Amino acid sequence: MIAAEKPIGALCTQKDVDSENYERLQKFLGEKPRYHRKQWEFVYILRVLEYFGMLKENIKGIGFGCGTERIVPILANFGIKVLATDLDADKSTSWYKTTQHSSCLESWYNLLKQCPTLCDLNTFHSNTTFESADMNDIDTKFLNESFDFTWSACSLEHLGSLKHGMDFVLNSLDCLRPGGIAVHTTEYNVSSNEKTVDSKHTSIYRRRDIEELLSKCLDLGHEVSPMNFDSGALTHDNYVDIPPYADNAPHLKLKIQEYDCTSVGFYIIKK
Repeated sequence: MIAAEKPIGALCTQKDVDSENYERLQKFLGEKPRYHRKQWEFVYILRVLEYFGMLKENIKGIGFGCGTERIVPILANFGIKVLATDLDADKSTSWYKTTQHSSCLESWYNLLKQCPTLCDLNTFHSNTTFESADMNDIDTKFLNESFDFTWSACSLEHLGSLKHGMDFVLNSLDCLRPGGIAVHTTEYNVSSNEKTVDSKHTSIYRRRDIEELLSKCLDLGHEVSPMNFDSGALTHDNYVDIPPYADNAPHLKLKIQEYDCTSVGFYIIKK
């Protein structure tokens, strides 16, 4: 929860978006504040990293499934040494044909041109490197406990199944030094804690799945974020956007197949 003095694991809600912490951190995104779960995800990640003292020079962070997320240049602008990664996708894939895939640092050039306040090009190149990485088969060269933090923003649900995403979170902890922070966001099923979507292309996590994942982390001796699964009761919390999603409509919740969904964020402290 972004609004709390100490962030905890939580769902995207209007209360969070309306909070002072959100307003302050959202300015780093270089876009207008809006009731949109994707914007909330980036602010959530920034809030967790800020609280744990990670937004400063020479901290090392690795991001997975980065696409062309603006959080990459934002972190670089703080002086953080960022390793951004994405799947080495074939050019024929749907991911490559959109702006949601990256293959090199130049993939961010259009974003930096459109929004130069995120980071100047020299700082971006000085502090950022790019490598391809398969989240389902992380190369051992990344699993060396050398990073202060790791993150992913709505990537877990695209790894092939609910289990694949959970396995990634557990495996990626080996990237972190003891005391390092892993912070993730993913799709969350508001409608049901029983039925859900568990498929090759998109899976939607239920409360039971998040609790199972964090329980496994606890069993391994790590510390996990307390969780608040309140989905909110304010005006924009009660609006569910349906396809085709309108640019000017609230998008804290959306319909995916028959389920009302939102985003959930959580973190793990490596022990």
